[in-house]
Amino acid sequence: MKYILVLVISLFCLQSSYSQIHEFGIFLGGSNLIGDYGEPSFVNPNQVAFGGIYKWNKSSRHSWRVSGVITELELNIPNRKDSKTVGELSAGLEFNFFRF
Repeated sequence: MKYILVLVISLFCLQSSYSQIHEFGIFLGGSNLIGDYGEPSFVNPNQVAFGGIYKWNKSSRHSWRVSGVITELELNIPNRKDSKTVGELSAGLEFNFFRF
């Protein structure tokens, strides 16, 4: 009986819920340098990367998003160690063929 009551309440909540217009998020991952002196393997993160994202759902078919990432890249060559902090800022338009 308790499970049926939870199921009925959940169904009523689903009928009255709406999607979000503004979405915020954070993420954490890894990064590595690929270049002349970088690691030869593409998936070998050795530094932490973190960032954030903001998304504005303008309509039921398209949304605008802005995201940023900050990480530190290390260059390991003989007799020299170098590191730089790198940031990336991106913006885009997401289009859905089906309504969400």
